[in-house]
Parts: sequence; C-alpha cells; structure tokens
Amino acid sequence: MKGYSEQQISALKEETYTGPMMISLHEQTEMVEHKLNQTVEKLEKLLAKEQAARL
Repeated sequence: MKGYSEQQISALKEETYTGPMMISLHEQTEMVEHKLNQTVEKLEKLLAKEQAARL
C-alpha cells in the first residue's frame, strides 16, 4: 500500500483481525453453533423416541 509504513500496515492488519467487527462475528458464530447443537440434540432425542415407538 503506497504511502503507508510497514508499521502502519501491520497495525491496520491487526485491527482488521481483532477489531469489534471480527469479535462480533466470532460471538455470532458461537451463538449459531450453540443453537445448531441444541437443535441437533433435540432432533436426535425425537428420532430415538419415534424409533422406539415403532418397535
């Protein structure tokens, strides 16, 4: 990037990867993963219950 020192470029890169947007994205990803895991667990229990009812 023309006109920027190596230190400025490094600082911008660091901010890009650790800034509020990335932290928020990380938190959102964790929340979605948690909800998906809950849904999978619920569906597995429902499947087991229905399979047991068919026996």
